Amino acid sequence: MRRALVASLFLCAVTSPFSVAGAATAPVESFVVVLHPTTTAVASTADALLASTGEAATSMFERSFDGFAVDLTVQQAAVLALDPRVDIVEPDIEFHADAQTISTGVQRVGAATNPALQIDGVDTLRVDADVAILDSGIDLQHPDLNVAGGVDCVLGPTCIAGGDDVFGHGTHVAGMVGALDNGIGVVGVAPGARLWAVKVLDSNGIGSLSSILRGLDWVLQHSATIDVVNMSFGAPGTSTAMFDSIQASTNNGVMFAVAAGNSSVDASTVVPAAFDNVLTVSALADFDGLPGGVGAATCGADVDDTLAN
Repeated sequence: MRRALVASLFLCAVTSPFSVAGAATAPVESFVVVLHPTTTAVASTADALLASTGEAATSMFERSFDGFAVDLTVQQAAVLALDPRVDIVEPDIEFHADAQTISTGVQRVGAATNPALQIDGVDTLRVDADVAILDSGIDLQHPDLNVAGGVDCVLGPTCIAGGDDVFGHGTHVAGMVGALDNGIGVVGVAPGARLWAVKVLDSNGIGSLSSILRGLDWVLQHSATIDVVNMSFGAPGTSTAMFDSIQASTNNGVMFAVAAGNSSVDASTVVPAAFDNVLTVSALADFDGLPGGVGAATCGADVDDTLAN
């Protein structure tokens, strides 16, 4: 039944306006041929099936299924589909990387409809801002990020050139901030912003107070360039040294956005979330990018427009 159906589809295609009469002038396309499960010799079967076409298989498949790929006219493929040795013939269709995704968070803060950002999948406008990502680094060669530079502050005694991300968290955060509006992957809330990798967390996503202070010291040194700092990490307790380091940069016009913690604990008990010289942001369950709390959950058992569980 399946072979007959496929054959009928090909025969319908032959009579379409797209088809050209005569095998010699008909356009050649690529097809994948799945042989009947009883087939034991793929290569010889392919040769026999293609003998009258003058074509040879371009690929052989002998593991997950028995079959081959070949370039044929639609008419030749239709005839091949009727052969009892053939289970099915499929067009060798093209696949493309998924188009750019606009996350619900980007929608919710109004970035997607902000005319100043012109988010349209074409990389024609980049936000004129410099954002330091204090985290596990950034993938310095990522095609969807505008990485301006980076330093590694993990080992000390000072930050050195580098900042490539092994753990992955910093790259994820960097994408949320500034992924390019280029039609691939995701788009950030500030598309194309110049991103600075300030690596203060190691390959396991763990950093020390001293490594973070080295990163903050680098920010202060470059406060004439850096506009915003993002820090998505935390630890219980407090730290006067961290507070003072952040304050030194805020006094020079640098703004700090930090995560509330993603740990279901009171943000006032962890740093840097508890500080009053930063913008502390909690995670929100938002399934539709709109207010109202009516979005259907797409993962877990969270409730739309509530603090994420």
